[in-house]
Amino acid sequence: LSSLNLSGTLSPSIGGLVNLRYFDLSYNEITGDIPKAIRNCSLLQYFYLNNNQLSGEIPAELGRLSFLEHLNICNNQISGSLPEEFGRLSSLVEFVAYTNKLTGPLPRSIRNLKNLKTIRAGQNQISGSIPAEISGCQSLKLLGLAQNKIGGELPKELGMLGNLTELILWENQILGLIPKELGNCTNLETLA
Repeated sequence: LSSLNLSGTLSPSIGGLVNLRYFDLSYNEITGDIPKAIRNCSLLQYFYLNNNQLSGEIPAELGRLSFLEHLNICNNQISGSLPEEFGRLSSLVEFVAYTNKLTGPLPRSIRNLKNLKTIRAGQNQISGSIPAEISGCQSLKLLGLAQNKIGGELPKELGMLGNLTELILWENQILGLIPKELGNCTNLETLA
């Protein structure tokens, strides 16, 4: 249902689609928030809501989607912080959320996302420092958090991300030196 000029809100009745695995409403004019009833779509693997006019916060109930691999909510007006339940998305491979109004720090529960390869969450208002728990994301290849309000020093634990190829953090409020442990990221191709 991508690129069909669809408008309106996402109905809570979406929770009745209990066998849904692939859901794509990208490039439409959908407004309102992501309904909490999404928790009932427990088999969902691909969830694309990018390029709409969605607002509200990411519901904690999203954390119940243990089979979810791809979550794309970029280019919306979604606000609030990533809920701690985000760390329960144990199958998540790709999280794309750039150009929203996300705030607050990255949740420490991010350490549980062992399969996560891509985080693209630039152009938000994410604050706090990058948590040391990021080291738990052993599959991570791309960490993109440019144009946020991230502060503090870069954690030395970034050096434990052996698969990291892109670390993009420009236009933040990061202090201090680049930790020497980053030299352990021998696959790193882009540092910006």
